[in-house]
Amino acid sequence: LTDNPLMKNTYNKGDLVAVTGDIGLAALGFELDDWNNVYAKSALKPKARIKEGLVLKDYATSATDITDGLASELHEIKRDGFGFMIYEECLDISDEYKDLAGQLGLDYLDLALHVGEDFELLFTIQKDDLKKLSIDYKVIGEVTDSDVIELTLENGFVEQIKNRGYEHYVSE
Repeated sequence: LTDNPLMKNTYNKGDLVAVTGDIGLAALGFELDDWNNVYAKSALKPKARIKEGLVLKDYATSATDITDGLASELHEIKRDGFGFMIYEECLDISDEYKDLAGQLGLDYLDLALHVGEDFELLFTIQKDDLKKLSIDYKVIGEVTDSDVIELTLENGFVEQIKNRGYEHYVSE
């Protein structure tokens, strides 16, 4: 396969945290009754990010896919002595998304962070290597030495991101 695989947790302090697309679309799509929208399409027809993965293998310091939610994946790749600061404004969650979630009585950040099924790639990269990427991506945060995973909200408050995501094999 490869002599130099891209691992999940080989990042360094100061690396940027990025994703290949929008997160939370599938989570909202599963909640909607109308299936003719970008959210439902994201839920029902996820796109494998193969091309992006092939590009990232040459530049990213670590990478994984987002299957169980961004929060779950960040906790999965976290190493002792390292943390992540994610910025809500960089998640670029649309007003439409926020409004739809609110109409359904759902917390838009909970959907975006904890539900999953996005199948986007979460990766870390050195700042100098960003300009080398020939793919669409969104920088959402940075690797820190705080030993916690945090979110800076749009209002400036900082809160820890809980380790919750999609739970496989859970019966009710």
